[in-house]
Amino acid sequence: MRIVIRWFLLGIATLMLFCCLGIAQNSMPTFSIAISAPETAKHGAAVMVNVTVTNVSNSTIHFDGDFPNHGERNFNIDVLDSQGNPAPETVYMKAIRGEDQGPGPTHIVIVGHLVQRDLAPGATWKEEADLTTVFNLEPGTYKVRFSRPDFQDDRMEQVSPKQTHSETKNSPLPSNAQPPPVKPKAVAKSNTITVNIVP
Repeated sequence: MRIVIRWFLLGIATLMLFCCLGIAQNSMPTFSIAISAPETAKHGAAVMVNVTVTNVSNSTIHFDGDFPNHGERNFNIDVLDSQGNPAPETVYMKAIRGEDQGPGPTHIVIVGHLVQRDLAPGATWKEEADLTTVFNLEPGTYKVRFSRPDFQDDRMEQVSPKQTHSETKNSPLPSNAQPPPVKPKAVAKSNTITVNIVP
């Protein structure tokens, strides 16, 4: 009887282990993001960030977005100063996200066509983004990281209409697009780089 119980408990433990491994694997994004930029830039000059997206899964993935020379519209971008405070956003960034632009004239952003790109396993896609178009960067040192939710078909789960807006409000979709009625099971995050803005 004790042997039967032991084998029963061992079977349950093994099943739980495989379930945990399956959940962990499903939570991994299907693509990676790598970014690079000059370490130093002059205040007022463009700060171009090169973005490389790589399919790290075993199947073809679909990567939607705006034109590749407007990477700021296709990713969430975090820029922190030396004190850990977020860099102030430009009116253009607020317009992209559909946020309140504050007093003054309202800016309207005309986005390009939403293009779907199929990436085979191991394939890469390159984009670029100018940080100065979306953040007001005064002289100082900044930490920069890009991220993007993984909305692949097998990486999503249904949410109620009440949850949809709150769960997808940070999605890099154009502000005039309807967010999908799903939430991602994974978010791809890039490496963190340092950019120094000098006078």
